Amino acid sequence: MAWCLRVVPSGGESRSLWPNCSLSWGLEASGGGGDDRVRNLRDEVEGVKNIMTQNVERILARGENLDHLRNKTEDLEATVR
Repeated sequence: MAWCLRVVPSGGESRSLWPNCSLSWGLEASGGGGDDRVRNLRDEVEGVKNIMTQNVERILARGENLDHLRNKTEDLEATVR
């Protein structure tokens, strides 16, 4: 399920901030400050998305390192016997 943000300016038509959204939440923008708030929220979400992508990449790399260490351990056990 994808979440979308739909902007509804005062007295205006709603428009989606992301294309191809099937689900949306309404956000009333009252005055000129609403656009800045939405832009700031979008930037913050993008920053969180980048951090999460980095975290997933690090987790995958750690898993590869653990697999490599396990293989080394199995090789050492085999040579000891």
